[in-house]
Amino acid sequence: MPAIELYDPDGHPLYFGAGDATTNATYLDKLTSASLGALAKHPPLSDKPSLRETIEMYPALRAEEATLTSGGRFTLVVRTYPNWKQALPQGEAVKRLTDRLPKLHIREIIINLNPG
Repeated sequence: MPAIELYDPDGHPLYFGAGDATTNATYLDKLTSASLGALAKHPPLSDKPSLRETIEMYPALRAEEATLTSGGRFTLVVRTYPNWKQALPQGEAVKRLTDRLPKLHIREIIINLNPG
């Protein structure tokens, strides 16, 4: 399933959206500095993995762990199926978000998966 995960600058999970690429696209399109600030004031999700734990799940990311967890930025992890029609809305929203990432102080990690 396509999914997005948002982590605060300390790597604590703030938001998880899974399964519905259209809902994820709407969420990404609405990300602003104000919404990130509001999210950061709420307690992290205790039932979700930290950014470090998520990175550990993907061997290709492990070598970059120090870079991916440094710098005091929010991190958006996007799990997607690049050639799957059902994931298109999320993929298009990620493309729209790309120009706003530096302004929002968000780093992006894209994980391309293959549909079953």
